[in-house]
Amino acid sequence: AGVDICRAQGAPDADEYVVYAALFKAKGHDRQGAQVVIDDMTGIEDFSRESYDPRTPDPAINRLTKSLPQLTKETALDFLVRNRTSWTLKNEFNLSAEIILVKSYETRRLFDEAASLDDGWKQFHAKYPKASSIDTVSRVGFNNGKTQAHVYYGYVCGPLCGQGQFVLLTKTR
Repeated sequence: AGVDICRAQGAPDADEYVVYAALFKAKGHDRQGAQVVIDDMTGIEDFSRESYDPRTPDPAINRLTKSLPQLTKETALDFLVRNRTSWTLKNEFNLSAEIILVKSYETRRLFDEAASLDDGWKQFHAKYPKASSIDTVSRVGFNNGKTQAHVYYGYVCGPLCGQGQFVLLTKTR
């Protein structure tokens, strides 16, 4: 599969923001009056970059395609290449909800300065009253035809509340 390694060298592009918007809409976050709090750096919380060696990508590709059988190796490789480093997101999501990009250290400080995790969440909800979580997204991997997109989406919504998952989107038209 001929993946364009140069394609991964820049910040997230317009095609990636289209995928992010589709993802947030599918998750029910695109509501007028809602706030979506997103970590401003791309990342994958449950997938170690150290486990991916660009010289031998097959083990990481196999791990991804095993969890998502319809994911092509071409898309998985592009996903891995794009996610070798984190990038800063911009508010180019084109959603009805208010998008709030936060730096990890800001949310970490909010919780570190709180007396407990519950107090940290109370402070979070006081600061962002129309938000339900802190979301994280990875870079988006594509196949060459850009008919398949693979992205990591995670969120934390309380002391014992959160989830992370790999999502596969397919262009239907």
